[in-house]
Amino acid sequence: MRTKNLLKLAFTMLAMIVMTGAMAQTPAQYTATESETMVQTEGISFRLYVQPDPVYSPNYDADGTLGANSLWTFTIPTGLTGSVASGTPVDQNWVEISNPVASATNYDVTAQETNSTLSCTNPGRTTSISVIAAPTAVIAPDDVTGWTAGAGTNEYYRCAAVADAIAVPQLNITFTEDARRVANAYDYILSVTKAGYDINDNLLVAESVVTADFGKAAMQAIADYDASPVAHTTASTLTILDDGSGNLVRTKYVFTLENISSKTSYLSYFRANTGFTPTIAANYYAVANQTVTLWLNPAPVTGPIYHIPNDFSAF
Repeated sequence: MRTKNLLKLAFTMLAMIVMTGAMAQTPAQYTATESETMVQTEGISFRLYVQPDPVYSPNYDADGTLGANSLWTFTIPTGLTGSVASGTPVDQNWVEISNPVASATNYDVTAQETNSTLSCTNPGRTTSISVIAAPTAVIAPDDVTGWTAGAGTNEYYRCAAVADAIAVPQLNITFTEDARRVANAYDYILSVTKAGYDINDNLLVAESVVTADFGKAAMQAIADYDASPVAHTTASTLTILDDGSGNLVRTKYVFTLENISSKTSYLSYFRANTGFTPTIAANYYAVANQTVTLWLNPAPVTGPIYHIPNDFSAF
């Protein structure tokens, strides 16, 4: 899985520009609740800040100024890569963790403050981070009553006449993500195409994008994310195509799950931008090979039955 690289790069650059002058002051979105294990999606950077001792850095809360002789030593476990060297005193009270690796156990990062002039130190503080794998998802119809299974995965067909308006089955999108994130919620992008074919699968009517009628083209706001599985429904109905001359053709609708997002991954990107909300479109993962295909086949129009007429006289 990967994010849209251009958008990701754009927001990373934006965060770097905005935060240039505020590297030493803790942003308001951060919490000092060490009892909470922070949950972060793999591969997405985040930053940790340490509150300085007010005696040695008396102006920190007001303007972000650190004491001239104050130092911090961060102990960073394997699996996390920090912007400062683990175990080496530095004159900054923050560390940025890049490309964290998912693990079955939590990572503990320790920070210890010292003063180079007074030779004072303290036992240090520890915070715990749980890095989880990116979310994945599968799509499948909920009820295919009236449809016949085709040869492909999630492929179905039924007969249709020109006047028929066929309801789209409910499509369930089931997400998988590490259970360490409680009450997670999700969103998705679902594209839809429509095309016409003959009995030998030769294209007769060019493919068109009908996502606006049947699918979902954009992510919702994070407050509107839903619990898994998410049910995709539409009031629009499927109709059969003709070839332009009045002849009905086999009509193929393909519903493709394109991208997904979870509250955890969204929040992880929020942290990657050091507290500045990124646009919704940047916070998703591409999904491969997750489709539902629905065929409408023309009902046979049988011609008359021929026989030799009773008044046949050619013998």
